[in-house]
Amino acid sequence: MFAFVFSWNNAVFPIVLSGRLTKPLPVGTLNFFATTGANWNSIGATSIVTMLPPMIIFLVLGKYIVRGLTFGAVKG
Repeated sequence: MFAFVFSWNNAVFPIVLSGRLTKPLPVGTLNFFATTGANWNSIGATSIVTMLPPMIIFLVLGKYIVRGLTFGAVKG
């Protein structure tokens, strides 16, 4: 889960290594900022769409994530 969130939010590598049409959603959100202002409606909508996949994955696999976190806990 941590690796997925880290790679999902990573912005440096996609900005440098991707083309104009092949950017992930978090990096594509930067296109709505301009020198004259920002299109806040589009930024808000894109942010919500960007947050949906990690939230859905966590809701579906939450039981296994919690089990994995508590599996190595010290009892005592």
